[in-house]
Amino acid sequence: MKLTRTEKWMLQPSSENRQDICKTITLYQRYVRALSSVCFTHWKVLGSLSSKDAMTKLERLIHPTQQRPVVKYPYFNKVFYKFPSYLRRSAIHDAIGQVQSFLNRYDQWQTNASRKTKHSKPPVYGVSNTYPSLYKGQCIKYADDLRSAQIKVYKNNDWKWIEVRIKRVGKRAADVTQKQVSPQLVANGKKAFLAVPYEQNVKLVKQQADTVCAVDLGINTQITASIVQQNGTVLARRFIDNASDIDRLHKRLGLIKKAASKTKKFSRGFASAWYRRGFNIVKNSAHHMTRELVEFARANGATTIVFENLKGWRPKAPRYGLRKKFHTWLHRRIVEFTESKWREYGGRLATVSARGTSKYAYDGSGAVTRSVNGNYSICRFKTGKIYNCDLNATYNIAAKYFLRLRKQSKAATGKSPVAVSRAPITLSMLW
Repeated sequence: MKLTRTEKWMLQPSSENRQDICKTITLYQRYVRALSSVCFTHWKVLGSLSSKDAMTKLERLIHPTQQRPVVKYPYFNKVFYKFPSYLRRSAIHDAIGQVQSFLNRYDQWQTNASRKTKHSKPPVYGVSNTYPSLYKGQCIKYADDLRSAQIKVYKNNDWKWIEVRIKRVGKRAADVTQKQVSPQLVANGKKAFLAVPYEQNVKLVKQQADTVCAVDLGINTQITASIVQQNGTVLARRFIDNASDIDRLHKRLGLIKKAASKTKKFSRGFASAWYRRGFNIVKNSAHHMTRELVEFARANGATTIVFENLKGWRPKAPRYGLRKKFHTWLHRRIVEFTESKWREYGGRLATVSARGTSKYAYDGSGAVTRSVNGNYSICRFKTGKIYNCDLNATYNIAAKYFLRLRKQSKAATGKSPVAVSRAPITLSMLW
């Protein structure tokens, strides 16, 4: 299984070099935009070709050579004089990909496949997020110590090499098992960096796991994890939460609510800065928590991480405070980020039904009583034992994973011809 992961290598260019980098990116995006018009014109032919053949076909339409002095579109050679060949081919691939993506989205919109409302707008074509790929040796040359790099940029109406200091590199630079691919040159405002992709071949572990990390995603505690073996032995437990980030997020939401209460008509981009900061807080928090979860699973020998299947679940809450907690719940983002990090180590992900995981006690004593002494995160078993609800749920999640793969020959069945277990699945069934 091949995986690609991208790191940011922050650059520290001078003021003049930063302007040259921005001019190069702008020129590249103009080139891609001009190429996209040619792609639209000849898409009936280009759309049926492979990626390599489409690139060759489009290059013959715009780039004159000694054997081909006359081309159909001489505009590119006149306006983008001496445009580097490797950047030209990168731009051709970008333009073909952008056009293909737009046409697919437009077809979906026309067939009403992606419409959520009757008055939904058609997709808009744009290349603002396209950045040049720098081929090693042709457009970028790294120093031996990776502290600087020479980059080919558009400067003084010509293509010249400039030397830029690399502020820091990622942890993958020292990993010889990962293959470094051509980086992209990105400049956003005052920041400039290289987006460096790495390719690696990963062999997944066997599908039948002996030890799993069962995860319960909650409102008060974001992640509760337990390491459980197939015989029902619980090896470790962990509560992972980032309360400070959630508090910062709710502070931003409070500012938005206060501003909205004073506004009668909302303008386009209302509170966009607060929304952007809130989104970044949530994203950063999810990355930190999932990184801790993956390290916890690795340290305890788990080969599979098991989640509840909450995709598409939309909760309802009676009061505003609880609705706000549900609205800022990170359950889908945590699953996606965990999968991205866990796959690199060859681990597997699995999901089980969320029904009854928190309702029944893991010792098989029956349904639990929630909200003990006003604390909803604590439950009481029928035996009188008081326990954490989320920990209890993780044990039952692990039991569901192990028991669903076993034969249900010993399970009690109902009157229907299909074998259906009558007993709730808890950790005690593994014992």
